Amino acid sequence: MQSNVLKRIPRVAFDESGNTGANLLDLGQPVFVLASVLEQSEAAALIPENGELRFKKLIKSAEGRNRIIRILNDPILAPDRAFVTAFHKRYMVVTKIVDLLIETFAHEIGHDLYAQGENIALTNLLYFAGPTFIGRTRFDKLLASFVEMLRRPSFAATDRFYGIVESAFAASTEDGLRPQLGILRATRHIAEDLTAAKDDSALDPAIPAFFLLAAEWTTRLASPFTVLHDESKPPKNEQIILEAMMSTSEPPQTIGYDRRTHPFPLAATGIVFGSSKVEPMLQVADILAGSAALVSRCRAQGKSERFAEEIMKTDALSGAYAPVWPHFAIDPEEMGTNAPAPRADPHQLVGDYIANRLGGIPPVGQRRKS
Repeated sequence: MQSNVLKRIPRVAFDESGNTGANLLDLGQPVFVLASVLEQSEAAALIPENGELRFKKLIKSAEGRNRIIRILNDPILAPDRAFVTAFHKRYMVVTKIVDLLIETFAHEIGHDLYAQGENIALTNLLYFAGPTFIGRTRFDKLLASFVEMLRRPSFAATDRFYGIVESAFAASTEDGLRPQLGILRATRHIAEDLTAAKDDSALDPAIPAFFLLAAEWTTRLASPFTVLHDESKPPKNEQIILEAMMSTSEPPQTIGYDRRTHPFPLAATGIVFGSSKVEPMLQVADILAGSAALVSRCRAQGKSERFAEEIMKTDALSGAYAPVWPHFAIDPEEMGTNAPAPRADPHQLVGDYIANRLGGIPPVGQRRKS
């Protein structure tokens, strides 16, 4: 006899820490973290009656810090039930210079910069060698002017960025970064198209972090799930686009490059925004996000903090922590990117999929659900 009881669709709680939007060079918040936790009924037992657990409050007392450690070691945050990503914001600025400007230019001339991880190698090269070959002050100005150009677009802002590019090119040598900076010099028309769109969301780590986590849970659960997200402006502003990448009727296919593959479409039913005051799982996700942010911030700033070291020893961060972080690798084999490139361009595939479902890509400002 067939049961009339429908299986409840699981929910995965998402919570963030360190969100400064497109301001990626905020010295006080050098890292963005997005944490996710599979909803479990046991979460209610961790939450006090008529109370709300928040990492920022708990960390202020010894009793609160002990409670954080107990939660991070609770089975509810076992590695198969949680997943965290952290974005090093300064490094992300360099990835965006490569992805938005240099990769687009390479695409125009028929070169796939993503193949063999060339985009990653170039990002690492610029990030680590830039301060040495063009000077730290000039490199810092290059990053700051790029962010400013996208956040507050104007002809003057674009002029400032490319003026610094020209200065860096003139100061470099063939043995330095002259070839790479020479390509960057040729991208002004691409930057002008970007700034004309007046869309600084391309700099916001919240959107790629969301996709990364949702793709991970698509793989883990292999069945439909719902995203329960804390109140956050970036995913709300892009909700129509994000949900257009979801389907519970189409079996996901694997798209992407080498180790950088992911399932698509995402096997989610949609995004529900909630408050931690009424959602215990969002409180648990807040503890995980705050903990990972503290560890990541210490790492980014080169600082040592006793409580951060205690957090790193907990079960929650032992195997479910995948940061997007600067590293020295530039060789495809070392980066794990030496597999052949896919026949179909995954970025074009995703763009076409969204456009077909929505009848076109909604313009900036019209991607939020009413």
